[in-house]
Amino acid sequence: QLEVMTGHNPHLSQLFRVRIEYIVRTAEHPDVVVLKIPPENDTIRLREAALGPYDSEAGCYQLLEEFQGFRLPRMYSLTQDKDESTACFVLEDIGPLRAGRKYAEFGLREIFQVLEFIAAYQAIFWLDESLSQRHWIHDSGWSYLFNQNPMESALGWQAINQDAQIEKTAGLILAGEFLSSRLTELMKVMNDRPNTLTHNDLHHGNILLRNSDGLFEPVLIDWQLAAYAGGTNDLAKFLMTSVPFNIL
Repeated sequence: QLEVMTGHNPHLSQLFRVRIEYIVRTAEHPDVVVLKIPPENDTIRLREAALGPYDSEAGCYQLLEEFQGFRLPRMYSLTQDKDESTACFVLEDIGPLRAGRKYAEFGLREIFQVLEFIAAYQAIFWLDESLSQRHWIHDSGWSYLFNQNPMESALGWQAINQDAQIEKTAGLILAGEFLSSRLTELMKVMNDRPNTLTHNDLHHGNILLRNSDGLFEPVLIDWQLAAYAGGTNDLAKFLMTSVPFNIL
């Protein structure tokens, strides 16, 4: 039985929840798995594969194998097409979100657990230049959070500030004015950061919660943009997109 999942994208990765019936089954055989496969359309699939998302995700699951079943989903099977640079995954089903929820909700405990995991995988590969030589890892130019052209970011803020239809708090305006006038200086500092393994897309949609004996444990998914870049990118994007303001 196939069920199209939230996050299914026919132009990047198709996601299906698959219920399995066994003739012979042991306790190690899951009832449900997640099937993640590239697009069916040849043109779209090869176009996306050229950007490296499938090799990147496969590389990270193999690199971080010790965390599978803990902070990463278990990977039951991986089939790679080296000629196309595509991959098909059979992964652990972390479980559905609560009814009516688009993203998982995080309390202080889950936030600390994510921060601990960020620290763990970044510590392993801190200043590890050999990681930058792997064919599937992106460089710091893929680090979207802080590597934009500073002048474009400053102009973007001006447009937001002048748009009366966008609601802005006094604190946001103060922060925007302060940062936009210092972006060039900030970029120089950011470019001097130590590099390490970064997820590079660590927003709340890429963090699920596994029910483990009544306790919910965070699990990081979707490593398609992993980069050897400044480690604070993951920290900043997680705090910005996933942590409730009252906890910050």
